[in-house]
Amino acid sequence: LDRAAVQSLRFQRKNEYFAHLQPTSFDQDVASLLRRLPGERLLLGQEHDHYTQVFHMQSEPSAPPAPRTSELLMHHLSDEATAALTQPGLSTQAIRTFLRLESMMPGAMVDDFVFEPFGYSLNALRDTDYLTIHITPERDGSYVSLETNLDLAAILATPLAIFEPQSFDVVLCNAPHVDALLERVPARYATIQRQTEHLSDGCRLDFAHLASNGLP
Repeated sequence: LDRAAVQSLRFQRKNEYFAHLQPTSFDQDVASLLRRLPGERLLLGQEHDHYTQVFHMQSEPSAPPAPRTSELLMHHLSDEATAALTQPGLSTQAIRTFLRLESMMPGAMVDDFVFEPFGYSLNALRDTDYLTIHITPERDGSYVSLETNLDLAAILATPLAIFEPQSFDVVLCNAPHVDALLERVPARYATIQRQTEHLSDGCRLDFAHLASNGLP
């Protein structure tokens, strides 16, 4: 690919539970990218805790700003959620019902898949809106990632009630009313860290890590 053909790029990796089993590291990926493209890297979060690393570049200063996106990254799901999602023979429809998908994105066109022995991936589209959900339900390292351009504040309560994670991250690009979104988080979670960065592609990137504080 001609370097001049790349107007904007953002590459992101979350910290991994089993980093030694991954074929590459973020450092190796960035080194490979820098051989082809200029760019910058940054760390969201704390290096020895939950964090996300981002590589970004923008070749045209006049390019349109990055669109709004929201990520919800949930760690250590409740026993009830892991039990429900590790039953043998689960169908895609059963998991859609468990996720209350119709309440989050009614009328969406859905493409989803159940992995063996466990795991689930969903991509949903409705006009210009999208929602992706990926689930690793095994108790040893259970994790759910959700990304969307919907208003995360409007749907946040649903996945948090379903999965009851011990901790979670939100990563928001050009999202309005970040404080108002965090105010909708249940009282049993405390904000451990917040961070805001401005990327070369016009994205104001807001990061927050929250963890259960023991309240019901």
